[in-house]
Amino acid sequence: MSARRPWRPFRLALDLLAAEGPAALARRALDRRAESRDRSAFPSRPDWPREAAISTLFVAATPPAPRLGGVQTQLVARRARERRAGRPFALLYPFEGRYRLEIERGLKRAAIDCGPAPDGPTAAPPELDRNPWVRAVHTGLAHSGAKQLRIEGAAGLPLDGMIELAGGHPVTLALHDFALFCPRPHLAEEPSGTFCLYSRDFARCADCLGHTWSVAADFQPLRRALAAQALAAAERVIFPSEFLLQTHRELFPHLDGAMWQVEPPPLLAEPVRDHRPQFPARRIAFVGAAKRFKGAELFAQVVAELSPLFPEIEWHAFGGGDPALLERLRDLQVTVHGYYRAGALPRLLARHRIDLALLLSIVPESYGLTLDECALARIPMLVFDLGAQAERTAARGGAVVPLGLGAAGVAAWIARGQRNRK
Repeated sequence: MSARRPWRPFRLALDLLAAEGPAALARRALDRRAESRDRSAFPSRPDWPREAAISTLFVAATPPAPRLGGVQTQLVARRARERRAGRPFALLYPFEGRYRLEIERGLKRAAIDCGPAPDGPTAAPPELDRNPWVRAVHTGLAHSGAKQLRIEGAAGLPLDGMIELAGGHPVTLALHDFALFCPRPHLAEEPSGTFCLYSRDFARCADCLGHTWSVAADFQPLRRALAAQALAAAERVIFPSEFLLQTHRELFPHLDGAMWQVEPPPLLAEPVRDHRPQFPARRIAFVGAAKRFKGAELFAQVVAELSPLFPEIEWHAFGGGDPALLERLRDLQVTVHGYYRAGALPRLLARHRIDLALLLSIVPESYGLTLDECALARIPMLVFDLGAQAERTAARGGAVVPLGLGAAGVAAWIARGQRNRK
């Protein structure tokens, strides 16, 4: 078994090449190279003076790599913003079996080893071990001199460790999803892949989680009790949208939430000025990861229904995802662009002259960075009527379709526009 391990990256590359194409694979390789270059810009400095007077220590569950998701994209954007402003920045995260602290102040940068970190899959929901994590955070506080903690996202982090740290330090908890409510922070229920509707049925929750991990029957009630304690212990709780804040008020109604605030996330993308979408749309794109809970299957149904009726429409898909779903889209003559670098989407949409973006998540998005990137390209958008994506798209004058209508509702909306073509 171990003899085959060196071939795994090669096999993965072949799978990505088949699913997304050579351009997307090259973009992935460039991002990996950029991440390595960014890390090498922080030399190991065990002699970095302790108490270096940085006000806040940022803590994350994964490295600051935009390819890993929205939380990490926001961390990279925040660090870039602090760097431009000349403010110091300190970030702690697990990397290759160690906790790594990165500190920068002006032109001075340092990487400090803060102890061992769990590395590899676990049989339980993916939360870091409490004790090594708490020790690493204390070490990071000592080296940075920070008096405050900002924990970026609850996914993958030990809730009891958060509670312990909040007992001795002011903690800001920045939530980016529903990780406090469920270890599946997107709330896509297994095996159906549909929105769980904020399930409070603990037997149903155990069945869902049991498709991935070994969990006890009382896992969810105990975890949600810890989540409520973590929320109550935090000095401030930051949400990216009014939707996520108000939904947490409903999910944890016994908490007063006096210090719960909305703070829109920073962006890496820049606006595009020279794109003029046309209506009715001639080029329509599915935007986001090609996954079931992101609506990729519904997009395939929309294409299958409308392609024979409107052969003039060009169909596109931007983003990586499930190879089988991407293959299905290719079979439907969809141009699959695959993985794109964080911040590059507005330029890609303009370059390919996209007229309409479909963001078809069937679970509630907490904010929707992709929505912002479409707006920066001045692309009209269509979404379903749930989550932050619905309220934010409606505020921008986009189209909102009832989720209950599914692919048929999306196809009907597009067909009406095409029939109105003069």
